[in-house]
Amino acid sequence: MRLILILVILCTFHLFGQPPEPWKEADAVVVGEIVSGQLTESGGQVHSSAVLQVRRALSGPLLPGTSVPFSWSFPIRGMWPKTNSQSMPQASGLWLLKRTGDAWAPLPMVLSVPGALGGVFLPVPAGALNPEYFYAPDSTLEVRIAMEVGAALELAAETEGAKLNLEASPNAQGVRLSQAQVQFRDWCRWLDRLPPDALLPLQRRFAASSQPSLRALGLIGLIRRGDSGAVLQFEKDFTALAVTPAALELASHLRQELVQKDPATLQAVGRMIVSETRLQSLESRGSSLLAGSRQLEAVPFLAAMLSHPDRDIRSNTVMALCMVLRSDPGAPRGLKLWDPATMNGQCPNHSPLADPEEVAAQVRFWQDWWAQARQPVLQLAGMEDAQPPARYRNPMPEERPVPDETKFRLLAGQHVAWQASQNRAGVGVLPGLRLNEDDAKLLAGIFADFDRMQQAWTKSLQSQQQAWREQRKPIDRKAMDEWNRQGVEMARQSLEQARRSLSSEGWAALQKFMQEMHVRSFGSAAPRPPGQ
Repeated sequence: MRLILILVILCTFHLFGQPPEPWKEADAVVVGEIVSGQLTESGGQVHSSAVLQVRRALSGPLLPGTSVPFSWSFPIRGMWPKTNSQSMPQASGLWLLKRTGDAWAPLPMVLSVPGALGGVFLPVPAGALNPEYFYAPDSTLEVRIAMEVGAALELAAETEGAKLNLEASPNAQGVRLSQAQVQFRDWCRWLDRLPPDALLPLQRRFAASSQPSLRALGLIGLIRRGDSGAVLQFEKDFTALAVTPAALELASHLRQELVQKDPATLQAVGRMIVSETRLQSLESRGSSLLAGSRQLEAVPFLAAMLSHPDRDIRSNTVMALCMVLRSDPGAPRGLKLWDPATMNGQCPNHSPLADPEEVAAQVRFWQDWWAQARQPVLQLAGMEDAQPPARYRNPMPEERPVPDETKFRLLAGQHVAWQASQNRAGVGVLPGLRLNEDDAKLLAGIFADFDRMQQAWTKSLQSQQQAWREQRKPIDRKAMDEWNRQGVEMARQSLEQARRSLSSEGWAALQKFMQEMHVRSFGSAAPRPPGQ
């Protein structure tokens, strides 16, 4: 687990709170634009009434040219103008409409990060559709949605070009997306909800596009279908494709079967992992992906990753290297690599390890081993060498101590979540935290009390924020700082209660558990100490 305060908005494909196929809940699916309307604020809600001009009908009884009056409400987010009402802004897009009697209302389209007008439409051009995206009269609704969203994606890629690229940072802990990139992500989400067969023509078209943002999206769609050739194409143009929003999803769609069945695909993945162009999501999963192959071809790339500036990645790489070598992948080629007597003690039983010195010692052992094994391994047919990229010399952000209060809050949250997942109380405090029965009951009660206080604390902030919105006031930073201070103080008091209430053995066990928690906090970049 890491405590890293960052904003990461990925091209992940989840619409929280919606049914898996929300278009099936609609009585009409249309592309249209608002031609008139009014927004009125009351009680923290925006009440909307508008007239929608239908431009294209994808399903349902509404025909092109129809004017449809409809209404909906959504909570205020951010600052509202000083007037209680205003004219409806222009909005064109894909709408899911639900009918109740003679009245129509839009269904939510974007819920995870609500968009304009409460997230009730997906922006797509209402003008004439690009002929390349025409759909046949007998095509399914899913194909029609795919073509409409695909046309919007292509237009955005051509209009925005390199502006869709993510900011490159050698050892950044996250990425921030612009408004255009967020919109690109929302279109990605909708495509991902559609059946694979409805997407295949679009994926093939995008994979051949001259626009990197589209090409990456198309190739990843094909990779998701198990196309190893698409992996090779992605690696061939990795520098250009790795900075696109869609590239953030590459790691999640590289399945183990792809690297297990084909050494060329495995080596292509390895080259991307140790490329001078860093793709954080791929790099974070890289060691486990290579380890899962159990192939000798993974070893040179794992050896290169032992020099990574991030201690967690180095520790994960040690474990991955042990997993590969334990399967003795060199034996079929007459090369014995695994020596249990000398190697077992240098293989962790979990990773990443929290002890920097232990990680450093294991890394040094395996680097020394590779210095001896490298030549015999690389002499085998089909093997490819790998070197640590120059970017590994860039300093990692400075690691800062994580306060016990922060760790306690995390533990309390984990306890509540674990209890809920077990669907019953009294199943223990946390996996791995060994306490006697009395201490376990005491600590579980302290966690429960803290959770109730934290819920009330959160509710008070939400009420205050709502009041600021209704009063049209900006966020009071001093009040926010005080709210945060109160949260830390609550955790400090609960932790002190645990110290006073638990037995000496129970308190020592809790302290040890918190010390061994793998929670890290980073500040500005700082040089890495030698050997760490």
